[in-house]
This record gives sequence, C-alpha cells and structure tokens, in this order.
Amino acid sequence: MNTFFKKTAISIVVLGMTSIAFAGATHRHTKVSPIQTNGYFIGVEGLDLRAMNGDLDFYATVSNSSYHVHNISMDHDWGWRLFGGLTFGDNDDLTLSWFRLRSSSSEGSSSDTALRVRFIGSGAEDVSAKATFDIDEGSVVLGHTIHLNNPWSVRLAGGLTFARVDSDLRINSTLNNSNTVSLQPGIIDFSQVSKSRMRGWGPRTEVDVIYNINQNLALFAKTNASLLVAHRDVSFDSFEFITFEDNEIDFEYDFPGRNVVVPKLGMRLGVSYILGFGQAGGEGVAASSFALSAGWQVESYIHAIERYRAFDDIPNTTVSNFGDHGLFLGFTYSTGWM
Repeated sequence: MNTFFKKTAISIVVLGMTSIAFAGATHRHTKVSPIQTNGYFIGVEGLDLRAMNGDLDFYATVSNSSYHVHNISMDHDWGWRLFGGLTFGDNDDLTLSWFRLRSSSSEGSSSDTALRVRFIGSGAEDVSAKATFDIDEGSVVLGHTIHLNNPWSVRLAGGLTFARVDSDLRINSTLNNSNTVSLQPGIIDFSQVSKSRMRGWGPRTEVDVIYNINQNLALFAKTNASLLVAHRDVSFDSFEFITFEDNEIDFEYDFPGRNVVVPKLGMRLGVSYILGFGQAGGEGVAASSFALSAGWQVESYIHAIERYRAFDDIPNTTVSNFGDHGLFLGFTYSTGWM
C-alpha cells in the first residue's frame, strides 16, 4: 500500500511538472510559481529582417532646376540568433546569445543623363550602387523572473554586450567627357566605396513582460538597451580607369579613428507555445519543454555608421543610424531538475 501511494504521489508531481515549461532563453515566463530548479536551455531563431539606414542616396536627376534624389532600397534578408544558458536558484538564469545579420542590396539608374552622382559630382551616366551591412551582436546577462498576480510575470536582466556594425556603400559610374573642351574626349569609369567599421562593448539591460493565456500559450513584450563604448574607422577608396589614356588612378582617404558612444535600443512583440513533459527518477523530478515563438522585432544603433560624403578639397563625412525590423521564428529546448 505504501508503494502504491508513493507511486501515486510521484505521478502527481510528474503531471504537475509536465504542465510547466520553465526558464528557457526567450521564454522564462513558463514558471507559474517560484520553484527551486537547476537546468539549462538552448535555442535558435531565424529572422527575416530589413536593414534600415538613412544615408543610402547615391545620385540625383535634375528637372526644372530641382533635384530628385535616388537611394538604395534595402531588401529583406535572413539572419539568425543562437542562445543558451543555465537556470538556477529561485527563477534566476544566466543567458548567452549571439545574433548575426548579413544584408546587401543594389540599385541602378535608368537611361537618365545629366546626373549628379555622390562622390564625383555632375555629368555621369550608367550609375549603379550597392550597400552592404554586416552585423554581429553577442551578450551575456544575469536575469531574475518575478511572478506577479497571475497571469503576469516580469523578467529583469543585466549584463554585458558586444556589437560589430560594418557597412560599405559602393558606387559605379561612367563619365563621358566627349563634349568637354578642357579634356581629351573619352570615357572615365569610376568605382568608389565608402567603408565604415564600428566595434564596441558596454552594459546591457533587458525587461520582459509576459502574459500567460494558459499553461501553454503566452504573449510577450521584450525590450533591451545597451550603451556601447566603441571605436569607429572610416575610409574611402576610389578607382578610375581613363580609356583615352589607358590609365588607372587609385587613391584612398583614411580618416582618423573615432572613439564614440553608441546607444542601442531593441524591442520585440510575440507569442509563444510551450509543450512540456517530465519524468521522475532517483535524482528527483525532471521537467523539460519545447517552445515555439514567433513575432516582430525592431532595433536601432544610434550614430553607428559614418560615410564619406562628398568629393571636395577637404574630405568630409556624415553620421547615420543603423536599424533593422522584421519577423522572427524561434525554437527552444529547456530541461531541469527539481
């Protein structure tokens, strides 16, 4: 009889733990009551993101004494995020994550003439441009989940983050100087690229708010903020091929490195579905879960990119923000012992 009651008690505990999907990377809201647990979680996300930058104009057409500026419209590209960590104590977690995005898009002029082209001035034809963005961000944070009155919970976290924001803007164009008296008639082909490289470290904070619809389904809103102490390098490379002289001219501007502070802000809205399961053994009661999450995110790095602006006697630059927005879909596996 004692054996019967012991097995029954263990079964009830297992069933209870099965309905709990606790502490998993992006879904730590699954604990419905404070429970001492030790475990781990690991997950991956795919992100369909569109890069955003306010300094992608590359040529202008002139009509009725007014300029019509054309810029590169970025496409959506896939990125990914890996994360994992440990759960311990009373709803505490240590989380590591790594985000990567590689994005590029190209644009070209039509048969427009009388163009004004960035980097070289007026008179060019057959203009094309390509923008690339390479983003890496890693972080390590220590978090704690506070369970408010059901169905709400809040997770607070703080730690350290690293970010790398690299971007190139390349413009190719052709200058036909057949009508220019001061130069020998012919074609000059230009290929010019402005490069921006930023790397920084700094503190990071996270605030997650979770609304548990039931034991499996939840809505969440997540925010993060970082203050990056960064170093930014800027350069400009120009290649010119002069057909009537059969000659090549290459030159490069290297600007002094900049020590800057770059704030970074991010927000996520989404929904998650958790499927839990568990088992009892000699070490105690184990609870594991698989979680699917989906939603939308937006991020912004303030003044992260600096580009060469004009072809002047004194070279100058302009500073702009980088951001991304789009959908994400994630999968998380969590397990632990009570």
